[in-house]
Amino acid sequence: MAATAPLLRLPPELMLRVSHHLNTVNLGSLRLTCKRIETNLFESFAREFFTKRQFMVEHHSLEALHGIASHKTLGPYLTEVIISTSTLGSDISSHQRFSTIPRDILLTTGHAHALLVQIFSKLPNLRTVGLRDYDGRGRERDGSNARWRSYGWRLAPFGDTPNDSPNALLPLILQALGHASASPKNIEVFLRRQQLPDYAFTSLETHLGGKVTPMLSGLKKLLLSLNEKRNHALPLDSSNSAFCNLKVFLSQIPGLEHLRLNFGSENATSPQHGEKLLKWLGSRATDTQMAVPSMQWVSLTTLDLGLVTLRPPTILALVSKFVNIKSLSLWKTCLFEDTTPDTDGSAHAWPPLLQALAKAFQKPLDVEFLMIGWAAEILDRISIVQMVKFASTVKTDANGEKVFEGKQDVVSYRKRVGSDVREWLEALAEGACTPARNRRHSSVSHSTEDDLIDSESSIESELDDDSEDNDNDSDEYDDAGNG
Repeated sequence: MAATAPLLRLPPELMLRVSHHLNTVNLGSLRLTCKRIETNLFESFAREFFTKRQFMVEHHSLEALHGIASHKTLGPYLTEVIISTSTLGSDISSHQRFSTIPRDILLTTGHAHALLVQIFSKLPNLRTVGLRDYDGRGRERDGSNARWRSYGWRLAPFGDTPNDSPNALLPLILQALGHASASPKNIEVFLRRQQLPDYAFTSLETHLGGKVTPMLSGLKKLLLSLNEKRNHALPLDSSNSAFCNLKVFLSQIPGLEHLRLNFGSENATSPQHGEKLLKWLGSRATDTQMAVPSMQWVSLTTLDLGLVTLRPPTILALVSKFVNIKSLSLWKTCLFEDTTPDTDGSAHAWPPLLQALAKAFQKPLDVEFLMIGWAAEILDRISIVQMVKFASTVKTDANGEKVFEGKQDVVSYRKRVGSDVREWLEALAEGACTPARNRRHSSVSHSTEDDLIDSESSIESELDDDSEDNDNDSDEYDDAGNG
């Protein structure tokens, strides 16, 4: 390109503006035009395509991650690594064509573990490691329907990447982080298809646990998707039977600041093991009957619960215990009450809970955010699940009857000057109602897109500033002109 070309005379900020409107392939062509343009765009390119990356446990994908981690310029940009449950499938032709090792051999021989250890040890700025079983939305550069997919997905026949069980992947990730002496601050698990069972947290029970414990001690943020199925080796009524391994796992994280637990309950018409785990979390250290003492977590400021059926006292115990909570989210939380419903359509379980919550916060003026979405309640005597809505305004008609207006499925509080979460909760309790059309004899139905409190839900844009709609990862950085 001639030195007098108009594009070269553009200031760097205008060139960035031009490149913003290009899709991934055209951005790559622009970067390859000349060295000067490549230099001007490199910082923006590196931040967009190498800050956050998603990979499969497949040879070609992990080798690409190893190459990025080993790159002296790009490696320091990578702060978040996501391991996907997607695979190339059982078709061996793609492995033969590209001379790669099949996935089952990677796992059984320990080659995947060795690769991940090398990778994590080469990433000086690694802050977040994730596990997920879906491809993220929000790839605006390539259109509204484009997804962020794992690197290497094009090797799969017809681009189809079936998902494998996540159960073995979390221990693989934890062991690799421990052996690499890595110190990420965040571990984030988002699973929609199959949640993690308790045995996925058995890493600490082996002789290799000593490598993992130091890594866990530095964690600040832990987001999990859990399967509530019980351990059949233990009695059903055992108070210590729920999530035994997870309790040991959590006990190794003394400085946790943000905890999110999605339980993925389906057709639960009574509290399951999720409530038992939460009761353990809310118990006091003086309870000597517990096999694993509950954590105190004085540093915990954010608590998110999703897709769980539990009794109101369980929530109150959590809020009362963790006195420094500044943010509380209850997403598709169903309250269980052994009572008979009212006939006027008013909610029965939620109003008392909201009123009690207003008094349970030890530092109410410090509460900055509180969200309740798609709430429900189960009345045990007639086994009815009722969806609960919250009125934005409550008025009184000519007959003195209360009229609820602006019924909402999702409500949230944000701290502002002069605001008080206690007043907000009291008003919310008054406007809680269960419209008759929402009553049914089955559990709360869940959509496929926003079942979990995850970084793609509409609520997540309020929960996290780094919502997935702004993900900076890409599975096609080679199309963007990576040289």
